[in-house]
Parts: sequence; C-alpha cells; structure tokens
Amino acid sequence: MPTRRELLLSLIASPAAAALVNPVSAFSGEPEIWAETHYLSQESARGFRLLLNERTPPNTIILSGARELSAQRCRQVLCRARAGAWVVCESGLCFSSREESLRQAHVWNAMFGLRVLPPVRVGDGHPYVAYNWPVRRLVRSFHAITPIRCGSRDVIAEFGGVPVCAKQSIGRGGVVYLGSMLGPGLYAEEPEAHALGSAMLRTFERSDL
Repeated sequence: MPTRRELLLSLIASPAAAALVNPVSAFSGEPEIWAETHYLSQESARGFRLLLNERTPPNTIILSGARELSAQRCRQVLCRARAGAWVVCESGLCFSSREESLRQAHVWNAMFGLRVLPPVRVGDGHPYVAYNWPVRRLVRSFHAITPIRCGSRDVIAEFGGVPVCAKQSIGRGGVVYLGSMLGPGLYAEEPEAHALGSAMLRTFERSDL
C-alpha cells in the first residue's frame, strides 16, 4: 500500500498539479525569498538577502521564518523541488502560539514527511546548534528551536543531541528544513552563520546532493 508521502508525490506529478507550477517555467532566473508578513519573517528575509549574489543558483527558494504555510503553498514547494529547486524552509513555529504550531506541524508533517515536534526555548548562555552539513559549524540559535524526528541520514544539525535540521531529496531538487532560525544571525552578520549559509547555497549548484 502506498504511503501518504508517495500518494502526495503522485498527485504532484499529475496534470492538474502541473498546471499549478509548470516545471518548464519553474525558475525565474533569480533565487527567490518567500517572506511572510510578520516581522520575524521579514527580518530573516533581510538576513538571507545578504547571502545572495550573482553566483547564487537560480533554483534556490528560501522560506524565511515560515509559520503560515498553507497546504497549497506546500504543494507549490514540492512541485518546484521535483522540477529541480532546492528549498530552504526555515521554521518560525518556535515563535507561534501552541495552537498555531500544532496546526502548522500537521501540514508540514503531511507534505514533507518530517515529524515536527513542539518548539523548545533554548535560554541564554551558549545555545549553539551543531551542523554536520554542508560544513561542520557551531551556529548560535535564535532563542528557540523547533525539533524534528526523521531518518538519521536526513539529519544535518542537532541541538543537545536532538535533531533540528534536515535535508531531503525530492525529484531533481529537495528541501532543507531549518528548525533553528538562521536568518537573524545572517542579519546580525555573525561569521559562523554566514559561513554556513554561503556553503549551503553553493551546494545547490550541484545535482549529487
């Protein structure tokens, strides 16, 4: 029996879904940042814009501080990924209400196959997330994280041994889930955040991720 994820992907491959996002015209020639209207997303988007330059692959889509994803927007993301886009999905759920987080977790779980867990406040002191991809770096967390549960091979970063970031290949592209916000660190021009973010965008030029 096909899994829920397999059914979703088969629907995306259908002519009706293709009309939603045409893979032939999926890329505008420039990387895209999809920011939401709330301040957290806007600030994070400003941080990610600091990374973009003429070498940034056009197949890059960044969802900054996302906490209002609809099922339709998730389907768009999956369609674009199958067409070759790499989507950085930065979670802003750690700054949503419990009810909002639960609703969004259900959408993300169904569409991306990631079990999004309740947000966790990391407190003061030294709240660093340990990345093992695309480079090994300790990057400061932004007050709170949204952990996930996924296959060990998908995990790209942990906080205190708990997975918080993951990478999944989908079609000719894929999705990078960031359960610890990176954009605010980029906006604050933190060197480790910039080293990680720049290395991540460079990897999207390759097709063997």
